[in-house]
Amino acid sequence: MTDAFQKRLDLLRDRFRGRMATEQVALQNIVNDLERGGSMDQSQEEIRRIAHGLAGAGGTFGFAGVSTCAAALEEYVLAAPQTAELVEGGRTLVHELERALGWPAPATLQTLSIHSAANRLSKA
Repeated sequence: MTDAFQKRLDLLRDRFRGRMATEQVALQNIVNDLERGGSMDQSQEEIRRIAHGLAGAGGTFGFAGVSTCAAALEEYVLAAPQTAELVEGGRTLVHELERALGWPAPATLQTLSIHSAANRLSKA
């Protein structure tokens, strides 16, 4: 791999990290809105869009955990989940994004493992 190629790849990876941060905030806001009784239909579509984008690009840039968790959440959204389960799946992806970005998880929230979350979402 040439230095120029590696620099370009590093730049793209840094941009993706910025995208993950943006999507983490958006997803957190959607989940909070759902918990307050927000629109399920609109929230489902937005969560699916975020999850789909992260599932596809996460692995490409070395964030396999984000990719796995996002793919599981996207499949779950397509299966027409209930609000409580969608909130749980959304929170799981939020926490995985925080972990991937190196952000400290809030002490009051329990971070679910990627695999257990993916398993729970795929069984629903």
